[in-house]
Amino acid sequence: MTLHELTVIDARPFTLDFWWPQVKGLIEEAVSRSKGEVSADDVLRLLMEEKFQLWLVASVEPWHLYAAAITEVVDYPRFAAIRVVALAGEDMERWKELLDARLQVFARLHGAKYLEAVGRKGFERKLKDLGYEAAYVVYYKEVK
Repeated sequence: MTLHELTVIDARPFTLDFWWPQVKGLIEEAVSRSKGEVSADDVLRLLMEEKFQLWLVASVEPWHLYAAAITEVVDYPRFAAIRVVALAGEDMERWKELLDARLQVFARLHGAKYLEAVGRKGFERKLKDLGYEAAYVVYYKEVK
């Protein structure tokens, strides 16, 4: 492995005692930009229940954690998809292709037809060169 080479780590549930303290801040950052649908504690529980998956982007020598992503397998009536539900980190241009390639492998292993990502408007600009396109917009209104 060369200096500063990046890797994607699939952090399985039995490794979360080790990884969670290192990624909790990134996950809290990601969910803080949501409408409160999920908390970092909810994410941890869903990871332990194997309903969510945790992906880390890091350099090994020297060790540096660049990003954490949370995915879920979505079973639609006509096909499956892998949805990125949370993503936080630094220097995204450096690692986004690597993470996308690893998620495509995961998607094929699960028979998924699509990769989806839920994110803010500016996210579309960062994903366009990877072949992602906006499919629809979600509108919301608080019930009073």
